[in-house]
Amino acid sequence: MPRWLLIALVLILSAGVGVAAVLLLNPSPKSGNSAQNSPSTSASTGSSGSTGSSGTASDSGSASPSATDGGGTAAGQAAALSALLDRSSSSRGQVVSAVRDVDACASPSTVSAAQTQLQQAATQRDGLVRDLGKLRTDKLPNGAKVAADLRAAWQNSASADRGYAAWAGEVQNSCSSGSTAHTASYNRANTASVSATAAKQTFTAEWNPIAQQYGQPTRTQDEI
Repeated sequence: MPRWLLIALVLILSAGVGVAAVLLLNPSPKSGNSAQNSPSTSASTGSSGSTGSSGTASDSGSASPSATDGGGTAAGQAAALSALLDRSSSSRGQVVSAVRDVDACASPSTVSAAQTQLQQAATQRDGLVRDLGKLRTDKLPNGAKVAADLRAAWQNSASADRGYAAWAGEVQNSCSSGSTAHTASYNRANTASVSATAAKQTFTAEWNPIAQQYGQPTRTQDEI
């Protein structure tokens, strides 16, 4: 074999060994990219897991029963009902005063102001009836009947308030001091007031023993 051919073969073999060494020492970048992508996938999974956990906690919190409905104990329900009764006491005094002002008819402006008070009292009673519907009374003795009698008292009171307000509007410009006509609206209001008083008497007879049992204030019909 010629000398030059032998030298060429040696050079070719040396080059091949060098390339193989380079390939062995430098792995394919594709494997590196896969390894780099792995933490990103893991982080994404971790973030998703964290979100799921947060959602579960939020759902659990929103499912908690409202404390304002009295909860599942008789004592809690009695306290919630008593708190609602506290709100009702002011409206009765306001109504009695307004009816007297209309009947006295000191001036058209006085009668107009009394009419506004009566309308406000009716709205307040409506709110009490609405909030009563949100309370639980199932743990109280005869709880359903207690709630029904109180509801009837407030509903009849609201009807009376509106009747008296209508009466005030009817006589505002025609009445004189000490001489106020009692119209059909006034008579309807009186009828509703009598029904409200009867319901209040029934309710207080039922409520006061419950109040004493669970440490709440007793009530009179004038405070409902």
